Amino acid sequence: MNVNPDFKYSIGSVLFLAFELSDKKWDLVFCDGKKYRHVTIEYCQTEKVTFAISEAKTKFGLAPDCQVLSCYEAGWEGFWLHRWLATQGIDNLILESSSIEVNRKAKRVKTDKVDGK
Repeated sequence: MNVNPDFKYSIGSVLFLAFELSDKKWDLVFCDGKKYRHVTIEYCQTEKVTFAISEAKTKFGLAPDCQVLSCYEAGWEGFWLHRWLATQGIDNLILESSSIEVNRKAKRVKTDKVDGK
């Protein structure tokens, strides 16, 4: 996917999704631009991902056909998840963890939920 730097969205028209992936569970953090929702599912359960996306759209009052933008860190799952998300019509970015800027001097809480946000 080519990311357009001029991409504009209006709050309430896009569902954002961040995955935190591990070998036992996946943490999904949803955001509509104002509120967050955190869901934990079992590892590799794509039907539960689909259900969680649908549920998040309902909870946030978004249209069932609204755009979904997702991301996850490269590594654990490789590219099969990216390909599956694309077949679901979800725009996904795979991020290299070392390319995410963090303040190394600041104290930082390290949890999957915080990383997702």
